[in-house]
Amino acid sequence: ASIPAAGRGNSDDGQAWLNPSAVQLFRALKRKDKAVPLEDALPVAAVHVMVTDQTWKGIMEYESLHSNACAAPTLARFEGKDGIYSPKAKLLNFFGVNLPFDRHDWYVDRCGKEVHYIIDYYSTGEGENIEYYIDARPAGAVGVLDRMRVAAKKVFSGQAPW
Repeated sequence: ASIPAAGRGNSDDGQAWLNPSAVQLFRALKRKDKAVPLEDALPVAAVHVMVTDQTWKGIMEYESLHSNACAAPTLARFEGKDGIYSPKAKLLNFFGVNLPFDRHDWYVDRCGKEVHYIIDYYSTGEGENIEYYIDARPAGAVGVLDRMRVAAKKVFSGQAPW
């Protein structure tokens, strides 16, 4: 799976962001002192693909609000912020929710306009029963308006707003 890039992706032509292979992910985690056993590298890479795809899907839910202005947004860049918790994550933690296991900031190119997204990654359960929750949302005041619009859209269609 790949995500369309704003010309700076890691594909050969720079037009897509590709997920790392199991070996690349294994080496990267080892470099970051988050090593996993070699035999777990393939399942961890598969989870990474799923999480990345779901993150992009979550971002596209917000970007669809702006499809008239930009039909094909792309991912310009991203930044891992492990251990730097978003204000929302800190607030939820104050009320008893576990802190996310990771955070990223992604920057989407909306046809020339850079839009900042904050992504908190949560997990619950253990072993075979792990479930992941991805809280991808636009940052800033305009982002709050988009978040309210998406929540309202979900409520009016009978879904939970989160």
